[in-house]
Amino acid sequence: MGLGVFGSFLFLTLFFKHLACQQQPNTDGFFVSEFLKKMGLSSTYSHSYYNFSDSSFCSWHGVSCDAEKEHVVALMASGIGLSGPIPDTTIGKLSKLQTLDLSNNKITVLPSDFWSLTSLKSLNLSFNRISGSLPNNIGNFGSLEILDLSNNNLSEEIPEAISSLVRLRVLKLSQNRFQQSITSAILKCQSLVSIDLSSNQLNGTLPDGFGASFPNLKSLNLAGNTIHGRDSDFSGLNSITTLNVSGNSFQGSAMGAFQGSLEVIDLSRNQFQGHISQVVEVSTSKTGKHGHAKCHFVAIDIFNGKKLEDIVPSSHNCDVPHVNRTDYQLIDISEDGFVSLLTDNGNTKDDLRLPTDDALLSQIKDGFAEGKDLVVSVMSSMGEEQICALKDIGPKN
Repeated sequence: MGLGVFGSFLFLTLFFKHLACQQQPNTDGFFVSEFLKKMGLSSTYSHSYYNFSDSSFCSWHGVSCDAEKEHVVALMASGIGLSGPIPDTTIGKLSKLQTLDLSNNKITVLPSDFWSLTSLKSLNLSFNRISGSLPNNIGNFGSLEILDLSNNNLSEEIPEAISSLVRLRVLKLSQNRFQQSITSAILKCQSLVSIDLSSNQLNGTLPDGFGASFPNLKSLNLAGNTIHGRDSDFSGLNSITTLNVSGNSFQGSAMGAFQGSLEVIDLSRNQFQGHISQVVEVSTSKTGKHGHAKCHFVAIDIFNGKKLEDIVPSSHNCDVPHVNRTDYQLIDISEDGFVSLLTDNGNTKDDLRLPTDDALLSQIKDGFAEGKDLVVSVMSSMGEEQICALKDIGPKN
């Protein structure tokens, strides 16, 4: 009899101890554990970082909680082998969540309750397998400051509801399949500092007033679309430091695209016109009767060698282009005068012709005919490229 009572007491003690170690239903710890379990968490990470029998979920890897240790405010689960659709009643129930990073996994579908995470400030779902359209529910995230959905398979239009993201500072939608024109709704996101819409299927023109709508924008990447417009589309981008619009159909003056305090600019594979010149001499005149000294610039076009001159008041600003110089190994020379070059990542670059300078042309052809290993220097600026120098690194092995 006494032993039976003791046995029952021991059983109940162990039972309640087991319950205490489990995540209680409808708590943030329960929602996170269910999410990780159902998403096929890699066994390596499961054993090393997560002890689901431990009720102290705030100590789990990548989990940050509020001061009361009750609500999850940040979940960092990048590259831990999550795959498939996210189930409902998991992370969509983390009502206080502010930061979510699920990048570099194999997630395919977001849950219906995902759009109730209205406290989110930073969302990174890049490098997953999410497909379909981006729903207008994105407008629920009015507190969002960073949105990275790059390198997925999202398609159709960028939704109008993006206009609700008035606090957004960073927008990355690159490497998807977004189509049609960039919505004018984006002009409401005037806090943006960085926009990357590169490598999509966007077309049409930029919305009217695009440049003037982003007074704080420092980086703009529209490369690899079929957007058309003119150099004047970028006027008003007074804070811009990095501009990449390569691989589109913009027209106009190459110099007209220079805005703000540009440090890096890529206008290649467009229809811009104009050349870059290297200043070789500057002389300043004395102050004239109108109160301004003048600067006399003498420059040489870096691509064709022509001499150019200009006179500018000394109190005015002058645009300065960004010129890159890159070395490539020469692989082949085609019969039509094009060269094949080896890039750093192992790919080939086949869109450059041999230089027009007779001496340099002879050096390249003679060295290649002799079987030497040759490295050519390519100068690029304002959408133009040209071989400008040759390095002989010895005979081929």
